Amino acid sequence: MQVKEKILVIYIHRSSFVEQDIDALRTNHDVVEFEFGMNKGFSMLKAQWKLLKFLILNAHSFKMIYCWFADYHCLIPSLFRLFSKFRFVIAIGGFDAIKIPEFRYGAHLSLIRSKIIILSIKKADLLVCSSNFVLESLIQTTAIQSLKNKSITVYPGIDCSKKSLNDSKEKDVLMIYVSAGETLDRMKIKGVDRFLELVAANKNERFILIGPTLEALAWSTSLKLPNLEIISKINREALNEYYNRSKYIGLFSRFEAFGMVVLEGMCNGCIPLVLSSNGSAEILKNPNAPGHIFDQFDVLEISKYIQSSDHKIQTMEAIHDYLANHFPSNARAKQLKTLLN
Repeated sequence: MQVKEKILVIYIHRSSFVEQDIDALRTNHDVVEFEFGMNKGFSMLKAQWKLLKFLILNAHSFKMIYCWFADYHCLIPSLFRLFSKFRFVIAIGGFDAIKIPEFRYGAHLSLIRSKIIILSIKKADLLVCSSNFVLESLIQTTAIQSLKNKSITVYPGIDCSKKSLNDSKEKDVLMIYVSAGETLDRMKIKGVDRFLELVAANKNERFILIGPTLEALAWSTSLKLPNLEIISKINREALNEYYNRSKYIGLFSRFEAFGMVVLEGMCNGCIPLVLSSNGSAEILKNPNAPGHIFDQFDVLEISKYIQSSDHKIQTMEAIHDYLANHFPSNARAKQLKTLLN
């Protein structure tokens, strides 16, 4: 029996994106996980010390170290890269590629954090980006043009095989918008304020907003839009039901690395509406893509589109075929396997 080579995956927390890559890597490698955690101050020093001790004892046994996000947890592996033989790969998420001061968004707003990220991506052998938009954002933020030479775009995928192709479910909601967050700045980055403008302009239609909590929830409810249902927390099964009831899935973010919620909505039969100015547009770039890409957020233009019966509305079967052809669940695993070998 062939012994699988060992890969260390370091991450801040085990999000769905991280899980997808860990599952992909496990098909051909022995994966060891290290959760760095969300740390500040003294807790950050403790986390770095813990990672340092772990790598002193174990770095020699790994063929590769795979970090999800370029951030503080990449510092120690970057330094070890100077005298160790492991391959160093970083999956760029989006927050680590951008700086938007007006909404206090992006890891590069902190000078020290930015310098650690730049050091890490310089030492990395390969950068795996979730969209071409993320790569361009990273190059623009760091002013390192040479990153193109060691970067690859690998899109996430989705499995719709267990979803029903029954189109008979009544679409009693015009549009669903999914954006988890606690702060007003987070809501504006995700374009929720734009979505609420659309809700106010279409008073005779029903809309659903999923995800705001704390300050974000108080703000969105204070607008008292009678045609809007707001749900702060929800489980996956219930979310799928709301997707099924919705005709459109909207995403009008000011910055969006990819837009996994668009794939989720499409998997449940929603027609996607996105903007050309972020990574979600790449989901619809292929021929026969459902939905529409708007060049800018314009309430009148989008309202006219969603109220029109002129444009073609694809069946759920057609949407599933599109996702199976362009964003299958195993595509990222196959590409990672090819890259890492």
